[in-house]
Amino acid sequence: LAKHSPIGYHNNRKVDFMKSISRFLTALGLSFVFTLVLSQPVWAENNADLPTEKTLKSELAEAEKLPDGEEKTSKVATIQASLDFLQQIQTQQKNNNDLQDTLIDADSEIQKNNADLQNLKKQLSTPNNTDYASQSLANLQAQVEKLTNQQQDAQSALSVVNTQLAGQSSVSERAQTALTDNVKRTQELNQKLADPTTSSLLKLIELKNIYNQVLLKNSDQLTVLYQSRYELLNTRVQALQQQIVAIQDVINQKNLAKTQNQVEQAQQQSQNVEQNPLIQKELNLNAQL
Repeated sequence: LAKHSPIGYHNNRKVDFMKSISRFLTALGLSFVFTLVLSQPVWAENNADLPTEKTLKSELAEAEKLPDGEEKTSKVATIQASLDFLQQIQTQQKNNNDLQDTLIDADSEIQKNNADLQNLKKQLSTPNNTDYASQSLANLQAQVEKLTNQQQDAQSALSVVNTQLAGQSSVSERAQTALTDNVKRTQELNQKLADPTTSSLLKLIELKNIYNQVLLKNSDQLTVLYQSRYELLNTRVQALQQQIVAIQDVINQKNLAKTQNQVEQAQQQSQNVEQNPLIQKELNLNAQL
């Protein structure tokens, strides 16, 4: 009888159907949240609902005057946590502003980088006609020191942009993961509105969401920007190395000529001594003594 009964079959179908609906609603909810985040003002900086650092430090000073005990420990810990979150908010806001500035200037910087890159490539392929040989040794050494410092700065900048460029390969995945995690965290925090630190945490999450949605939206442009920086800096390092080698060759030649001149002068002085009879006689007397 159980073999012919449709009850078990229908129950399984019902469970599967409910699971499908649940997965669909979860995906729809996340999609809605992402859309909502993307539609928010990008560079909002409204912290009016948060206590200021001055207020928190004043409250912390008052809390530390309380008698030792559970109340003091709890208040100090809560205020200190709020100060920590406020610092994180300020840091994240700065990151957001820096990203905004980068994107505002991105197109013009890409054009400038490409133009500078072509000039450097032309410089690398063109023989250097600078008359280093006519310059003093001290001046050449100063130039090498200056160019070496510039090359080290370019190498450091190149390392930074190389890290940025490498990070672009996973920026979409990282940003979406962060947004998803922040959705869950926000839902948890909304159930703890009585917690004094909740408003700070929600503000921090809001700023991080804004940052990540901007990364997602402008990922391609940032990749082009970082690539233009990398190519320019890499070529600049090569051009500086070319100048350093050219000047160093002249320095080596001048040092060699200087050494040879000193040897010749010493030999000439020795010959003059040998050819002077008075000096030779004095040397012989000294030898006898």
